[in-house]
Amino acid sequence: MPKETKASGVAALFNAFEAAGVYAKGIKLQGRPNREAGDLKFAAGDARLVGIGGGKLNAFLARNVEYSSEQSKETADLLRGAFGPAGGAILSGPLRNLIAPDRQRVTADYFIWRNIDMSGWLGWGLKGETPPITVRNLVNLGDLRIGNAQSFIGEKRASTAPEIIVSDMDFEWLAPSKVRAAARGVSYDYTAYLPDDAKDEIAVMKAHGLDKAKADSTFSYDWSADRGDAALKSVFTSKALGDFNLDLALAGLELEKISAAEESGRKNAAAELAKIKSFSLLLADHGLLDTIFELAAVENGAKAEDLREAAPSFLKIMKLQIQGDNPRTAGFLDAVADFIEKGGALEIKAAPKSPVALGSLAEMRKPDDAATALSLSVEQKN
Repeated sequence: MPKETKASGVAALFNAFEAAGVYAKGIKLQGRPNREAGDLKFAAGDARLVGIGGGKLNAFLARNVEYSSEQSKETADLLRGAFGPAGGAILSGPLRNLIAPDRQRVTADYFIWRNIDMSGWLGWGLKGETPPITVRNLVNLGDLRIGNAQSFIGEKRASTAPEIIVSDMDFEWLAPSKVRAAARGVSYDYTAYLPDDAKDEIAVMKAHGLDKAKADSTFSYDWSADRGDAALKSVFTSKALGDFNLDLALAGLELEKISAAEESGRKNAAAELAKIKSFSLLLADHGLLDTIFELAAVENGAKAEDLREAAPSFLKIMKLQIQGDNPRTAGFLDAVADFIEKGGALEIKAAPKSPVALGSLAEMRKPDDAATALSLSVEQKN
């Protein structure tokens, strides 16, 4: 008899029937994953499955989609405790919805998911077995488009994306190997995260155009199961806030090595085997720093310019305290101080001569040891 597993259940669902099309109207689902979690709701005006059978689904189409979640009191109390006294104060203050909103909702005019192919995995799944790592072309999750996607915090609209596109979701064996996603022309209203009585904070955000900020974002991920190389890139650009560019390249993630390590009992095999080839983080300020210090001034009853002038001095005092043991790391604080004082951009880069194991960084005695191993640099740019 086949083993009864979560995988076999999914496979059985895919294998249960074949149909040219299945249509449903007025869909409403509601549930709670566990006692501590809040209520989850899903609704769609109509939905249809097109060309399902043999582990393949040509398309899942839905219109007037809505998903909502409501945080339970138990979850809220758990989060406040997990973040400690300072975090608990934030989660009880006017900025709490930025981290853990009580109620949030997402709507979309349409949801189109095409070309799902799990036929290579289906036979293994029905038996409740995991395919050997030498077997490839098991899963391809196709492409996804979500139109006029809007997010709400409580009853306030926080964002509107004309279209979210996930153009690739490829797998090698059972692990993602290629992902591409983009959302352009997204409108954000960051005042939605604030309660109505936070009038001063809302005024600061509106003064900086954060009630109608525009942004574009892209994401890409690639991984080779045989070579063990992985690359991740995330780009967020907004004239009202700033630009955020992240590039990360890893080595040492050969599927065969990860599988052997897991079989020997290593629970976090991928993290232990991963090596940093390169890393780059660029943060360009287009008003973010002004907004941060003006909000801090409201919270502390101070002047924004005084707080911003004091911050570099505080960092330079920190530099004096650590430069004896960690002169390289201490020098990075000068770049951060210059960024706070002058704006521009802050770039953090790691370019080691050879890949550095993530696990080895945790074992290094001093921050300067890790900075040297990674050939780390921090630079303020105008």
